[in-house]
Amino acid sequence: MACCGSKKAGQGVFEPGQDVMQRGITYETIKDECLAKEKLFVDSSFPPSLTSLYSKGSVPNKSKIKFLRPKDIVKKGQRPVFVEKGINYRDLDQGDIGNCWFVVSVSSVVAHQKKLVQKIIPSGQSFDEDYIGAFHFNFWHYGKWREVIIDDYLPTINGHLIYGKNREQPNEFWSPLLEKAYAKLQGCYQSLNGGKIQSALTDLTGGISEFYDLREKMKIAPNLYDLLLNVRKMNTLIGAAIYRKNEMLPLKETKRENGLYEGHAYTITKVAQVEVNKKVHNLLRLRNPWGKGEWNGPWSDTSFEMRNLPADKKLELDVVNAEDGEFWIPFDEFVSNFDEIAFCHIQPDAVVAEIEDNTVSNFTS
Repeated sequence: MACCGSKKAGQGVFEPGQDVMQRGITYETIKDECLAKEKLFVDSSFPPSLTSLYSKGSVPNKSKIKFLRPKDIVKKGQRPVFVEKGINYRDLDQGDIGNCWFVVSVSSVVAHQKKLVQKIIPSGQSFDEDYIGAFHFNFWHYGKWREVIIDDYLPTINGHLIYGKNREQPNEFWSPLLEKAYAKLQGCYQSLNGGKIQSALTDLTGGISEFYDLREKMKIAPNLYDLLLNVRKMNTLIGAAIYRKNEMLPLKETKRENGLYEGHAYTITKVAQVEVNKKVHNLLRLRNPWGKGEWNGPWSDTSFEMRNLPADKKLELDVVNAEDGEFWIPFDEFVSNFDEIAFCHIQPDAVVAEIEDNTVSNFTS
């Protein structure tokens, strides 16, 4: 097979003109052939080269970039794992690319749609038994589930992953490999720079996404918080974003004094009300996809409100005082600071029916 190389050497060879994806070969076909020939998969349609990173413009630090398999990335004495102790939304840590919109969307799906996670990230993949250097994922693409197959070469600088990773468990690789598969679906990693939360949510779920503009504060519906409470009960996925105030500045996030970032997206992981001294507080829990950088105002981790909150109320809110990127914020402060909310409503009929049928189309590059 053109896509496979020496398993013993851990390297691969390319044979142009024999693109496995264009031939419609499935993950199972690749697995059987690589195991039979004792070779590791190399994806000629999305190769471990700079063309998979950028389609135009110069590649930053291109002389320092090396594509490595996970076994060559982990620290000495460690072994790579695909999933360590389950898939958790706190596993995700955004890397050196402006794809917070995608990371936020994955976090939301992982937190609230376990059945869909099983569809997006098929089980039975590992670096141990029957390892072939290939992994596969499913995305909703043009009205149906599409299987995207990749090799496990990842871009690094000085042995460290450039893009997404698990900061707490750096030897876990489901998230950077999922990100690579999505980059392949979009054409290259550069295509992930800047995007809409609702687009990624649809690609991950097949659900119907909608956008709520918060910029005109006087026109915000008075029942918006009640809406958020209700849609969370229905497991609707929710993300939010703050726009850049100065479009003339370079395309990067800008930190505000309150700890929030302009030009950045966040996951809304929980909507909850808490009663203190006979007063009900409307709160939202958000997560920064960087795994750090939190709101520092009222109801933040170290705020007066949180320090004086009774223990039973902290347990009710699942309060964690840590620099983990997750924080509580009052709804009125959220509205004052954020510019959009993205909802994705999961449809229980056609999408779920196809999930249960397990009908997946192979992705053609």
